[in-house]
Amino acid sequence: MEHKVYFEMGDSITDKVFEATWNSLEAAVKIVPIQSEKANIEIKAYQHLNDVPRVVRCFDHLKDENHHYIFLQRAKCNLRELINACKKKGVFDHQNENCRDFLKKASKDYRLWHTPDRHEKIRVKGAPDQQSASPDLLTLIRDIIDGVTDLQKKKIRHENLTPDNILIFEEINEPPYKNRLRAKISNLGSSSPSSDNLVLDTSTAGWRTPEEIKQKLTDEKSDLFGLGLVICFCLTASHAFGNDENVRHNIMDTSVTSRLSPVDKDFITGLLKALPDDRSVASSLLLHPTFWDDTTKAWFIWEINDLLHRLDWAEFNQFNLKKQLIFNGYQKWDCFIDHEVLMCYTKDFKNDYNEYSLQSLVKMFRNICAHLNEYEALGLCVSTRGKIFVGKSKASVYRSLIEYRFPRLLIEAYNHVKLHRQTDEPFEWLFPK
Repeated sequence: MEHKVYFEMGDSITDKVFEATWNSLEAAVKIVPIQSEKANIEIKAYQHLNDVPRVVRCFDHLKDENHHYIFLQRAKCNLRELINACKKKGVFDHQNENCRDFLKKASKDYRLWHTPDRHEKIRVKGAPDQQSASPDLLTLIRDIIDGVTDLQKKKIRHENLTPDNILIFEEINEPPYKNRLRAKISNLGSSSPSSDNLVLDTSTAGWRTPEEIKQKLTDEKSDLFGLGLVICFCLTASHAFGNDENVRHNIMDTSVTSRLSPVDKDFITGLLKALPDDRSVASSLLLHPTFWDDTTKAWFIWEINDLLHRLDWAEFNQFNLKKQLIFNGYQKWDCFIDHEVLMCYTKDFKNDYNEYSLQSLVKMFRNICAHLNEYEALGLCVSTRGKIFVGKSKASVYRSLIEYRFPRLLIEAYNHVKLHRQTDEPFEWLFPK
């Protein structure tokens, strides 16, 4: 068995990582002092998780009288390095030349965030620009969630989820398929069995859970808090809290969270609850609207139109309390819709038009989706200025009329269904037991 060490990639206070080969495969060898208790924990955890696709694979481990040598899959970089490189294009100061070259390439080849341009939205007065995750970034976030979910299935807690402990790989595909970035969880030296309720102090400063800072018992839900911090970092390139004191009191940095869409903010805050039992469930995270495509979002709003007709008066009024919030602080919604669309809509559906009614807004979306051919014939799908008024599919109608003009509608409707109607058809698949 051949092991050939090349040169140093990075290091921590006690461990060093070098580039290496293992049986002709690219590898990284982690060298840990022989007296370190974490080495044995990490080796056992990797052996237990070697069949989990979203955890870094351990090829082999050796030891001598001074050190453990743990041979792992070699990544291109870690998540922090990737996010920083793509956010600050042109800044590539990594000590390892291979990593530095990859970051330079990745910042050009992959787009991690999407910000709507002026043709895609009507600017809501006073609202900051909100960026959303690109398909490339959503793939990485799904990988991280899958990794945490698999750890829970294997009854293991990571206990130190940070961007530095998420490694990035590049999946090379044959044309016409694009190459993809993939993520895997690494650094299991702080891990522990889920059955152990422990008082721990093993996490990286600034990424600790409230229960760890307060020296309370931790369980598998502690990893969900770390997951929320990591995903917020993915979406904003910033820490959600900023420092341990804010983590202790569960105080979000509003300058960071204001850059999140209402849907993404709901997803993040569900993970960053101060009390572990209040946090979201890992197995249902990928069913959150953050991961829906525009077709699923359009389907949901269509079904909300039907649901509003079935609600009793008390529940309808409860949903209607969110009206002004959904209307971006205004009493009416029609000021956010293009004049050309309103003129066409009121001509065909005058009796359904009430600019003060939330139900009327949802019905407008449904009626336009049902009569797209007529809007296309009138030239309202794409104007001569290149501005999309309506679109040619339900998905594009959702994107042009709802997504940026009424960004709270989707998540407020989703949370109402989650609270009151999650066992109703056709929503039950979104809330598995």
